[in-house]
Amino acid sequence: MGKFTVKRICIDGMLAAIYIVLSVASFSIAPNVQITFAGLAIVVAAMAYGTADAVIIATIGAFLSQLRSSYGLTITTPLWMIPPILRAVVVGVVAFIFRKRGTFLENHPIATVITVVMAAIVVTAANTLVMWLDAVIIGYSMTWVVATTLIRFGVGAGEAALIAIVVIPLMRALRSAGLLDKLPKKEAAKEGDEEKNEEEMKEIKQDLQ
Repeated sequence: MGKFTVKRICIDGMLAAIYIVLSVASFSIAPNVQITFAGLAIVVAAMAYGTADAVIIATIGAFLSQLRSSYGLTITTPLWMIPPILRAVVVGVVAFIFRKRGTFLENHPIATVITVVMAAIVVTAANTLVMWLDAVIIGYSMTWVVATTLIRFGVGAGEAALIAIVVIPLMRALRSAGLLDKLPKKEAAKEGDEEKNEEEMKEIKQDLQ
């Protein structure tokens, strides 16, 4: 979305740094089950600038996080970068669709929650596949991976729901502060008219009841 301005590049850099910090702050609650909110940085980037920026942040963040982990750089490092990139693609595409309609994704809370949770499910599925490939290539047991699959899906969805709840007011605040683009006046007016029409329709339905 738009050109890569100095401000945009700086914000992307900050989001990549935030991804790494949140990744460092993650913790395990069971074998192969981790609590992390690093995905917040990717979601913000996808909703703010689109898929390209989010993919860049996901790639850089995932690569550096892998380097600082106990595993370091291995033959399977590129595989571990795929799940966060998929999160960037899913949220970025949906945000783009809403932007084409003249609105922002965060202006539609239910759609935001559904999108972020769907992205998390895709990420968990991709992580499971990567774990299996990692086990085959490096050679270790898949017992705990299989045993904790449902838990990981549940944890991932829960994390995503919290991220969505946080990102909605965060995006609105960033746009109000002028750090992110706002809707052009024509599109903003159109969105305002649509919201007004929805409210009027609700009032009519209530009167009919």
